[in-house]
Amino acid sequence: MKQCSCCKQYKDETNFYKRLTGKNGLYCSCKDCNKKRAMEWKKNNPEKVKHQCKKAYTKKVSTPEGRKKHNDTCKKWIQNNLKKHKQIVKKGNDKRLSTHEGKKKDRERATKWVKNNRERFNEYMKNYHRKKTGYTGPITKICILCGKEYSTPQYHQKYCGKKCRTKIENRNKQKGSRKELKWIPVYENPFHPTEKIHEHHIDNNHIVVLPADIHLCYAGCHTRNDNDDLDYIIKQIYPTFERSEFRT
Repeated sequence: MKQCSCCKQYKDETNFYKRLTGKNGLYCSCKDCNKKRAMEWKKNNPEKVKHQCKKAYTKKVSTPEGRKKHNDTCKKWIQNNLKKHKQIVKKGNDKRLSTHEGKKKDRERATKWVKNNRERFNEYMKNYHRKKTGYTGPITKICILCGKEYSTPQYHQKYCGKKCRTKIENRNKQKGSRKELKWIPVYENPFHPTEKIHEHHIDNNHIVVLPADIHLCYAGCHTRNDNDDLDYIIKQIYPTFERSEFRT
């Protein structure tokens, strides 16, 4: 048993830190009193604490072995303290993004990382879209305009790139403003008013009326065989129709 010099209580020798120069090879104050004194010193001297921590960190990470040990300990701590880690990251992000300069730096850092890690970024975006949309089908698809194979995680995407997308956007704009463009019907509507019909574009100016079911079957088909089949159906409905009269 030994008496503490701070709290004046008699405690077991295991409650004292070892010290070679001290009496009986132990500190004069107990562990609890030492901890309290250290916490008070840290509160009163934050700059000195930062300086000491920086020194210790640079010394530890100066060698590759020390860097590896430090990374391993950090990973273990994160696995055991996920909630605390999330809170710390959130606090840091909020503090950084609270200012305009912080947002600018964060944007620059993100663009730099994407340029250096393009493959990882693409994989992350694929998995993100798959989770968001719930798409579990094949990644490879065939573009309905150019017929090329392309990979996409989005189940609703039907076009491979920017060129095909702009073509479709322009076509949709034209469809929205048919009255202004003055589409010319080649033949009169031979169907009953109750029947559902669609307008099929033979070229940029001329239109032919077809049944909605038939038109939906061939909508978006741009291969030669499909176009020939559709021309054959149009010829059955309109016997005087000839493809050579219209430019494609």
